[in-house]
Amino acid sequence: MFAVAVAGSLSAACGAREQAPQAPSAEPASAATIPAGGLVPWADIPLPGRPVPAAPPTLLPSLIAPASVPAGDDLVYEVMLTNSGDNPYRPSDCPVYVAWLRSPGAEPISIAGEPLTLNCAPALPIPPGGAARFAMELRVPRAAPPGTWELAWGFASPAGTYGAVASARVEVRAP
Repeated sequence: MFAVAVAGSLSAACGAREQAPQAPSAEPASAATIPAGGLVPWADIPLPGRPVPAAPPTLLPSLIAPASVPAGDDLVYEVMLTNSGDNPYRPSDCPVYVAWLRSPGAEPISIAGEPLTLNCAPALPIPPGGAARFAMELRVPRAAPPGTWELAWGFASPAGTYGAVASARVEVRAP
């Protein structure tokens, strides 16, 4: 089972924020708040207050991330979703996603943003072979130790598992 370390309320300390590709000033989707303390198994992370749609099987994520970020700053990156299917992607409900950082070392630390509903409506439909890019942010805690961290982004599913997951390496520097 995957677990994440939670330091403070994730909506304040480690929140992810996404923006629609055609509407950069759009407000982030509503999000659940994870209480502070300890390890939280993925299955126990609260998802938005509605049924979670199945992870889209034809959307493949990839990340465009900076090489480094100082601890305490927002890691600003992009997720590109490519439609690998034969039909345009136009869901009735946009998918839910989670982004997280995982530290290097023998005992890694994971820092997760809260699960959010992707604001995909402005980018729809995504034609077969087409792609849409979404601007994202994830707060890197000031206490994050320097080193090469893994940034990951994946679709959540109703079972509390992931659909497709993309990852990139990011060097976390001292503040």
